[in-house]
Amino acid sequence: MLLLLLRADDGARIGRLAASGPEWDAVLRFAFRHRLVPMLHHRLQAAGAPDLPDSFREAVREQAEANARNNLLLAGELIGVLALLGRSGLKALPLKGPLLAQDLYGSLSMRSYSDIDLLVRTADAARSIELLRGLGYRPRPELPAAGEEAYRRYEYDRSMENTANGAHLELHWRLLERTIAFPLDEEELWALLREGSFAGAPAMAMPDHVQLLFLAAHGAKHAWSILGWTLDVARLAGKDGLEWDQLAALARDGGCQRLLHVALALAGELWGLELPERFATRLMADTAAADIAGSILERSLVRMQEEISSREEARCYLSMRERLRDRVRFRWLWLVTPNLADRRALRFPAVLSFLYIPARPLRLAWRAFARRGASEP
Repeated sequence: MLLLLLRADDGARIGRLAASGPEWDAVLRFAFRHRLVPMLHHRLQAAGAPDLPDSFREAVREQAEANARNNLLLAGELIGVLALLGRSGLKALPLKGPLLAQDLYGSLSMRSYSDIDLLVRTADAARSIELLRGLGYRPRPELPAAGEEAYRRYEYDRSMENTANGAHLELHWRLLERTIAFPLDEEELWALLREGSFAGAPAMAMPDHVQLLFLAAHGAKHAWSILGWTLDVARLAGKDGLEWDQLAALARDGGCQRLLHVALALAGELWGLELPERFATRLMADTAAADIAGSILERSLVRMQEEISSREEARCYLSMRERLRDRVRFRWLWLVTPNLADRRALRFPAVLSFLYIPARPLRLAWRAFARRGASEP
């Protein structure tokens, strides 16, 4: 019902849909779960929708307005952060969030996002964190200076919270985790970025074909657990002037073709995305991508599964990597890359931080042994 409402182009059609009498609370919960409330509110406003229950329209309006207020807060924070980094001579790339809302939807209120994601160069990460402290942001959790350095060696971002207004920011120094393969390394990525601005503050921007592959990789990492992300893909892939040949070459060279095909297949099934003929032919030939997309839709639309375990996410992601070496790389790096949970559980002093690498496999093995023992009678 939600997808039909989002596709409806006039009030009369919405009225016919409303006559079927769905469980409107369930429709709204599903829209909220998949970050589609802003688009639903926009569509209902445009179509009028007089036949829908007043309580449903009012609930949609309230949630959409709450989303808009949050988005404006985060957009204001982003402007301040970008201005500060710019004055300090640092370049930053906003990821998703307000910039994507403005670019793909033409309005900050039309997309749902809960935090600010910002990429800086690895060499600028420590200084950026200290500058953000001056704006009231604090890393969560706090770590000693030596611990911060070790953390940045293995992780890809730092979660920070503004203690004054509760705004959340994810400061990235890598685009994605070490386990998630991407065709461009840091220098190659920054060489492709172009200088721009957001509301007058300096901001770097990705070419559309790189942005599309990044969105596909991000969705794959999370097993496409949020269907609203597929609408971003549909909007970006539907833009005029997208460099499809460059996109195809980038995906091929990075072993990301299936990952991209799954994203495009989902956008086609849900939002009617039409691809250039040569790309549509490639997509149709990738039957594995179609099967994966089908299983994702079955999970979300038929079984209505809301929670996805990290193990399920990993299996889904691995199914989208066509090269054996990428699957092996994922498993190896996952095994030996310490994360925040390892640091909380083991708490080695900074001078012994190298021990997290051999200790992680042992900790994982112990957890598996403990779970197995607990399950036995």
